[in-house]
Amino acid sequence: MGANVQKLSHLFALVVIALLACSAHGQRISDRNVLSAMETELQRAMSALSTQPDPPFYLSYEVTDSYQASVAAMFGEISSTSQSSGTYFDIDLRVGEPNMDNTHVVPRRTFPNIHIGSLANKESIRNALWLLTDRAFKQATEQLVNVRTKSEIQIDSDGPALDLAPGVKVSHSELERPPEFSREDWEKRLRRVSAVFKGHLDLLSGSARAFVTKSNRYFVNSESSKIQSTELMYTVILSAGSRADDGANLNVSKLFHARRPAGLPSDKELTQTAEEIVTSVIDLRNAPNVEPYTGPAILSGRASGVLFHEILGHRLEGHRLKQASDAQTFKDKVNQSVLPASMSVVFDPQQTKFGNIDLIGSYAFDNEGIAGQRVQVIENGVLKRFLLGRSTLPEPRFRASNGHGRKAVGYNPVSRQSNLIVEVEDPYTAEELEAQLIELIKERDLEYGLYFDDIIGGYTITTRNLPNSFTVRPVIVYKIYQDGTRELVRGVDLIGTPLAVFDSVIAAADDMAVFNGQCGAESGNVPVSAIAPSMLVGQIEVQRTSRSRTILPILPPPEA
Repeated sequence: MGANVQKLSHLFALVVIALLACSAHGQRISDRNVLSAMETELQRAMSALSTQPDPPFYLSYEVTDSYQASVAAMFGEISSTSQSSGTYFDIDLRVGEPNMDNTHVVPRRTFPNIHIGSLANKESIRNALWLLTDRAFKQATEQLVNVRTKSEIQIDSDGPALDLAPGVKVSHSELERPPEFSREDWEKRLRRVSAVFKGHLDLLSGSARAFVTKSNRYFVNSESSKIQSTELMYTVILSAGSRADDGANLNVSKLFHARRPAGLPSDKELTQTAEEIVTSVIDLRNAPNVEPYTGPAILSGRASGVLFHEILGHRLEGHRLKQASDAQTFKDKVNQSVLPASMSVVFDPQQTKFGNIDLIGSYAFDNEGIAGQRVQVIENGVLKRFLLGRSTLPEPRFRASNGHGRKAVGYNPVSRQSNLIVEVEDPYTAEELEAQLIELIKERDLEYGLYFDDIIGGYTITTRNLPNSFTVRPVIVYKIYQDGTRELVRGVDLIGTPLAVFDSVIAAADDMAVFNGQCGAESGNVPVSAIAPSMLVGQIEVQRTSRSRTILPILPPPEA
């Protein structure tokens, strides 16, 4: 899931610390001493570089200390186990002025930085930051020259925007929680769950995987902010695949995310989910391919959540409105109606759960040291705001960050989505929504409409020199006939353009559902969530999906 856009050069100096043994985490110095070493080196660097012709006016260090362990099983047997850890250093160094610094929109060069080290002592931390700061400063001054000589290429003539909006001093510290992950226990559990896939000769794959990922993040900047945060995420993935007689690959997966092990499904629930996956894959093998179609459709909550993420969310990320290459779909639609008046859209990184489901798009502070904020981008169908990091827009009301400057390790932060929530006034029930679909089918004298039940993700194109379109890739799709009967079909992609789809939204149900996933864009993969209800769309378009022509295996599986 994510925007298919041109990748920007990495601004930040990335230090990839060699994978360490788990015992190395026991040798780490305290969180307080890590922050102290970072702060000491930052102050020294700012002081030492202050005599340069173009001294830094801003500097931040971010250190991410990560650990991951995983277990995977296939057809009832353990297929792999792994554990690894690493430490990564990111630097954001700005020269020039807040309204035009070295990160201004010009072609940028990349200077990869590789350094082996650890968090074992203050000296190793300061030494790594010293070397990286020196290289980052040289890169930044070169970029600033390019900015000044090419400033005439800037396309935004609406007024002054900021490359770095003011921040506030922040002090934040969280208690570190050790991961609760017993390899032996998970091996037993995944053997049992993945054994559900065994014995089904139609399946070419059937796996169960469990991960735990822990990230300790340390952030300091020249505005005197100090942030230490810990993130734990537990993930279970159940997946099975087959191939149809016509060569089409068929894969069905279910993912579960939780901040604590207790938030994951029980073994009984995982086994039941695995059995449902088997049924779905086998049914898909026997399902007919759907022909190209335009007409009314219902998207389940998960499907409409991904649709809103792709066709709306990416186009509300503020940094795109400063790029000449971007289509800027909603730039001139502030205070205009873009959705039915019954619908509002919010991005809220502060919301950590929806019901009993953990939202992986939540965070306390973004990667620019700004607190994550609830942003109501659409109120009663009317566009009001954009998502902003510290790179802001010319309008006075859009000249401050709202805590959405995000990135993966090694990338420069840009405005990105967090937890997208679609709110609906006076929704229908799911049954009433389906009745409206059937009524539309009859009114238009169509044979059937479509129901998109489950999806695997999607992508969108936002650049101006390409069709401003999106693609959502469903897994489970049904034809709904005039008498209400359903028929499972396969081989279809949901496609279209954003404004056309929004104009066709008719109604929504009260069955809110959550999609958790990774979104890939200019600043790397970041975790996001989308919470939305089922929606009735008056006009959608689908096309046949691309598929493999590989023939089925000639030999039967060994267990046959």
